[in-house]
Amino acid sequence: MGLNYSIDLYFHIADLEEALLATASIAAPNQGHGLNLALPNEKVLHLPFTSHFKNEDIELKLGSEVKLDTTLLFPKDDSILFYASQRGNSANDSHEYPIGYIYLHIKCSEKHA
Repeated sequence: MGLNYSIDLYFHIADLEEALLATASIAAPNQGHGLNLALPNEKVLHLPFTSHFKNEDIELKLGSEVKLDTTLLFPKDDSILFYASQRGNSANDSHEYPIGYIYLHIKCSEKHA
C-alpha cells in the first residue's frame, strides 16, 4: 500500500467541464475505451478515465457523486526520474512518466463547501 495524499479542489459547476478536460489532457490513454460522462448541463464528455476501474458510462447530476480513476503523465524531471528509479522502472524514450492511480471524487452541488 502506498502513500495516500488527498487534495480538495472546488470548482463552480460552470467550470467543471474545463477542469475535467484539462485533467484528461494529461491522463494516460485508457487501456479500455474510457468512459462517457454526462454533465448536469447534458453535455457528454468522453474521458480517458474509469469509474471503479470499469469503462461504464455515467451521469453526473446535481446532488450526486461520481468517482473516477486515472493515471496522469508528468514531464520527466529529476524528481520524477528518481521516483521511477526507486520503483525499479527505467526511463524510456517518452518525455512523460505515468503516475497513478489518481482518484477523482466529484460531488456535484451548486454550493461551495
